[in-house]
This record gives sequence, C-alpha cells and structure tokens, in this order.
Amino acid sequence: MVEDVSTWMSKCKDYWNQWFETGHIEQLASYQDYERTKANLVAMKCSLMNGFVPADLTGHYFANSMPCYYARDAMMTARGFLMAGYYKEFVDVFMYLKHRKKKANGEFYQRYNGLGNPDEGANNNVFHQLDSIGFFFT
Repeated sequence: MVEDVSTWMSKCKDYWNQWFETGHIEQLASYQDYERTKANLVAMKCSLMNGFVPADLTGHYFANSMPCYYARDAMMTARGFLMAGYYKEFVDVFMYLKHRKKKANGEFYQRYNGLGNPDEGANNNVFHQLDSIGFFFT
C-alpha cells in the first residue's frame, strides 16, 4: 500500500516529536537556539548506526572504501546525547567504542573502518598517533 505524502509526513513528524519527548532538550535551549538544537540532534541520530558514528557522510573521510569512525569524535556525539537526555543513544555509542580493539598499551586506535577494525584509512597513519581516550574507559 502506498501512502500519500501527507500521511507519511505526519507519521514522520509524530516519530520525531515522540523521540524528542524522551530527552530533556528544553534544558539546553536556555543557551542555544531550541530549533537548531533539535536539528542537530536529528542529524546525530540519523547518522548513528548501532553505535557506529561515521566521521562524515560525504565520503571525504574513509578507510579502505568504507566510512570511518574516529573514537574522539564519537565520544563527542555520545556526550551530546547524554547532555540532551537521550541515554539509549549515548549507551549505543559508548558500547560500540568499548568493544573496539585497543593497542597493547590500552589506547584506542584513532580510526576504525566500517567493520569496526583499526584502519589507517586514506590520509594519515593512525597507528602512530596518540589517542589515549582508551585509558578512560578501561
């Protein structure tokens, strides 16, 4: 059954309004524009794939022809979800990183590929960069 556009848009609007109600973004609106905050949260949630936060969706940052994941960037996304009260999304991002392979000294690699494996990627050598964020999670 094909739905008309107005029915689809109504369902879409209902979904997002229900999701917004599960957080507490009104507390963030005191120092940020409320509509801009909502738009950024929609972008964050739409890019989230079972805890994997792609570095970008344009294809500029990639690892072996796949989207890549940066641990530090993902933790900033997790922080945004936490501050806005979206705890499920926060946990998803946090647990994804927690289950990534770490260096022998306990650090996370800087970049992981779309399969979740450490990967040098296209434009720098992640295996020689200090990314000590792993010490805070282990």
